[in-house]
Amino acid sequence: TAPRTPSYAFKPADKHWIISEGTPQMDNTTVKTVDELCLDRWRTLQSVDDLLEDVVNALQTGGVMENTYIFYNSDHGYHLGQFNQQGEKRQPYDEDIRVPLIVRGPGIAKGQITPHIGLNIDLAPTFIDLAGGTISPGMGGGRL
Repeated sequence: TAPRTPSYAFKPADKHWIISEGTPQMDNTTVKTVDELCLDRWRTLQSVDDLLEDVVNALQTGGVMENTYIFYNSDHGYHLGQFNQQGEKRQPYDEDIRVPLIVRGPGIAKGQITPHIGLNIDLAPTFIDLAGGTISPGMGGGRL
């Protein structure tokens, strides 16, 4: 089932019109559809996890794992009932603006969490820097 977070199926009147008026309250059919969509996401993620395992095994077999950075990033996806929304992802709330970015590689401690904000625009300069290149002064973003 879709995570039943505090904002799940919550339709507050004090939010902007898309949330307060734009979507009818979720009924049982919609809840079932949202739960199926969530299950489909988990199935897709499992195939990504299987692929990542194959990549890690190949890097270990090739003896280059300890010299390799792996970046795992995601899109924030569509709502699964948060603020009563289905198929939306353009709201100014945590569910829409926070996305996972997981990095492993030389110099990165296992379980390390940084409080810094990172954006997709920061990925290219980070990759260039890790590869020993020079980041162009006009390039947007910065090294993570």
